[in-house]
Amino acid sequence: MSLFGNAAGPKPIVRKVSVPVVVKDLRKKASTPSLPRGPPADRFKPSKTPYSESVKRRRLTEQGRQAQSRLRNATQSKRRKTSTPSTPVAFSDDSSSDADHNDGSSDISRTKRARSSPSSVEPDPLRKISDLQISSVENVEALEIIHGKDLTAGERASKYSLMFDIDAETSTAEVELQYPCVTRPERFELVSPLEHDGYTPIDDIKETMIHVCKHYLTPSQSARFLNDDTGIERRVGRAWQSKSADAFRSVVNDYNAIITLARTDGSISAVLDRTHRLSLDWVKRILDQVYARTVSPHVETLRAYQAGSDFVYGELLPRFVSEIFEETRIKSDQVFIDLGSGVGNVVLQAALQIGCESWGCEIMPNPCRLAALQAKEFPARCKMWGLNVGAVHLLQGDFLENAEIGEVLKRADVVLVNNQVFGPTLNSKLIDKFLDLKDGCQIVSLKSFVPDGYEMAPRNQDNPINLLNVRKKEYYSGCVSWTDQGGNYYIAKKDPTALIAFKKSWQRVGRR
Repeated sequence: MSLFGNAAGPKPIVRKVSVPVVVKDLRKKASTPSLPRGPPADRFKPSKTPYSESVKRRRLTEQGRQAQSRLRNATQSKRRKTSTPSTPVAFSDDSSSDADHNDGSSDISRTKRARSSPSSVEPDPLRKISDLQISSVENVEALEIIHGKDLTAGERASKYSLMFDIDAETSTAEVELQYPCVTRPERFELVSPLEHDGYTPIDDIKETMIHVCKHYLTPSQSARFLNDDTGIERRVGRAWQSKSADAFRSVVNDYNAIITLARTDGSISAVLDRTHRLSLDWVKRILDQVYARTVSPHVETLRAYQAGSDFVYGELLPRFVSEIFEETRIKSDQVFIDLGSGVGNVVLQAALQIGCESWGCEIMPNPCRLAALQAKEFPARCKMWGLNVGAVHLLQGDFLENAEIGEVLKRADVVLVNNQVFGPTLNSKLIDKFLDLKDGCQIVSLKSFVPDGYEMAPRNQDNPINLLNVRKKEYYSGCVSWTDQGGNYYIAKKDPTALIAFKKSWQRVGRR
């Protein structure tokens, strides 16, 4: 049996009817937009799909323009909501932070932001930067440093060649460079490295002269040395192009004369007395000198570690460290600790840039050996630069077991731990160690000690992480030694306020 009745009956007659299409009505319907799939800016661009030419040429009506504006506002509002950090409110006191980006920002944008915003800590009126006097204990003769010449002479001489055309009978391949403090000048050889990544004495001399003129002299004294046309940079460049040792010595002699004069007439002392912070480029110049003389000649030994373990070596670079100081607002009268301090770079930077009491603890022997070399060179070189720095303590051992670190933790104001590769067990032990910290102490880490999505509840109210109030921040390219990509870091403040409020609220519920 047919679905339409008797199959043997007459066939139905099919009539064809032409129905006119009203284009005007269809256009009105089409002008009502739906939620766009792509960015609002691309919503009303001509499509590459082959529609009729009349549709391609069609202009937006006023109604369409208004709809476009509404959709753009709605989409932007949606994006703002999407970029809200996933960290629970109970563990974040920085909901307005601009560092918590979940909007798919590319590494290129991270690189641009990093280069356009160099970090610099706030001035510290309590800090006395100047230290230009040599005591009887630190007499000029007894102040030991590793000279630039020591890096290019002796068994290392074969890795260098003369930089200028020097007549051995009438001249020498050495120069001496004065520093702001009344110390003996540093000796350098006028040579250049045969390998592209070797220590370069000429660059060391040039950068040191520029930074001293920039930070220690009055504007009138430094004007001719920092001038683009007649200053140190241009004169050194001309000496190099002409291969003239005499031209280079002339630059150094002029610099030495103005530094000696400024030191004698009190100009340098007056400039430092008005200074209450060290810029990052100033800090890096001194740290680079220390590192080049102690760590660089032995840097290969730092690669001797077991990959995939808790004992992997990596460095936070100065700009990132300076940003950490800025975010935590650490001051010269406070205490800084680096747990897993490596060769001591961050500890030295805290003592120099902030002027605070600075501690570090490292378990691996090779980094500890180089840290000891840096700890010896650092105070002597800072003395040459005429700078008062914080006390430095670099210890070897397990920071979980070291008794001295355990005592210092009780009065620490900022604790840094690069736990990027730490396993769950070590991170858990660190959390227990943080119970000894005083309220208000800030813990900076590269992995959060509070898991994503964690919420305080009656069943976990005794968990130590309930005492941590976490801010999630973002770092950009050029911040760490193991990658050029950006990433996140976390600042956890020990603060029992949220836990106390939570327990009170549950006590009220229990009484009901």
